[in-house]
Amino acid sequence: MHAGASHECRVSLTFIHSEDVTQENVRETLQNCSGILVAPGFGHRGIEGKLVTIQYAREQKIPFLGICLGMQCAVIEFAQNVLNFQHAHSTEMNRKTPYPVIDIMAEQKNIADTGSTMRLGGFVCEIKKRTLAHKIYQTESIIERHRHRYEFNNAYLQNFENAGMIASGRNPQTNLVEIVEIPQHPFFIGVQFHPEYKSTVVKPHPIFEAFIKAALVHQKL
Repeated sequence: MHAGASHECRVSLTFIHSEDVTQENVRETLQNCSGILVAPGFGHRGIEGKLVTIQYAREQKIPFLGICLGMQCAVIEFAQNVLNFQHAHSTEMNRKTPYPVIDIMAEQKNIADTGSTMRLGGFVCEIKKRTLAHKIYQTESIIERHRHRYEFNNAYLQNFENAGMIASGRNPQTNLVEIVEIPQHPFFIGVQFHPEYKSTVVKPHPIFEAFIKAALVHQKL
């Protein structure tokens, strides 16, 4: 809504429960969407529907924004359907996955009592030049707020980048991937952080502004 105001347009939201999305109905369910956002969350519920949704957005060139778990699902979907890593997943949902493309942070592995032990608060992210993220932020260093325990597994980063999904933002201290995108897609970006925490009516977050702009362009096609 903040971004819609800045673009002088009314954003019409359609809330879709991911448990209701299947390969059989995804086109019918999403065909009228000008942009698709997969929101944050926890746990395995509705994950398959999110993966199907992201695959549809990726293949049909619909503007896509994934936030936190939404970004992680974008990574999982790409691993399964582009890299052909059968049963690739997050260890949050599948501890026995042969391809843990999303894994718990190393410093979190021996923590039994979760909650405030998650990665919380603002962290620096360095943005790669000549990327969608750099175009959106117009700077090479940002600070965004986090709330999670699982991360992109850097052991697979080269596989992803060779296949077309790049890491356009990383934490300079830990080298953790904060932003992924697909340069060959009109607008496909996933962020590990929570841009909604810093967005206001007076100052909409640039990622939401860029997402709505991309949706407006797609709507006219």
